[in-house]
Amino acid sequence: MQLEVTRNLIVSAIALFILIIIRVVSLKFLDRMQTESPDEKRKWKIYFINSWYLFAFLMLVLIWAAAIKTLALSMVAFAVAIIVGTKELVLCLLGGIW
Repeated sequence: MQLEVTRNLIVSAIALFILIIIRVVSLKFLDRMQTESPDEKRKWKIYFINSWYLFAFLMLVLIWAAAIKTLALSMVAFAVAIIVGTKELVLCLLGGIW
């Protein structure tokens, strides 16, 4: 388990470093791009930045998918335990009243 977390951290750091380099180079390219109006250049930069954030998020989700799955399963188990415990408490209270 610890080895998997370490591997995911290293892969995440390397992937984000490469993405940041690509982002910096691409933004410099977009700054040098000749467009008809400044608004069009700004629009391209905003599209690129939003796409970059989406791609970075999806990549991190794919890298950490197994850990996210385990976390989700643990959260569901905890929620079920709370529901069952609450049901038992309500049944005990109703049994005491009747």
